[in-house]
Amino acid sequence: QFEGPRDMFRELKRAAAAASEMQEQRSAPPGQQMRAPQDILSEQEVYLALDALGWTGGGEPTIFAIMDLSCEGGIYSRDLKWMDVEVRRNQMKENASKHAMKMSAQKARHMK
Repeated sequence: QFEGPRDMFRELKRAAAAASEMQEQRSAPPGQQMRAPQDILSEQEVYLALDALGWTGGGEPTIFAIMDLSCEGGIYSRDLKWMDVEVRRNQMKENASKHAMKMSAQKARHMK
């Protein structure tokens, strides 16, 4: 689970770099493969990162297209701002669930 868009971007970038490094060691001589700038995730990096992070659901081109909001052929951290809302929504759900469980436990204690 990612803490927010910056965390997601960093983790995808890290996973892609690690996977790319492993590929380079197996194929081309060092430095011959082009790397995307640090502030953008290329399509290839997203595919590598998803695989490295254990994604097995397929549909990588669709995932990339959805995240490439600016349609510039790469993902910038600004393209992931939607994730802030999703992280907050998930935190609210978790807090509500914890609160409901706590209230249920208190109610059960009072019923005894």
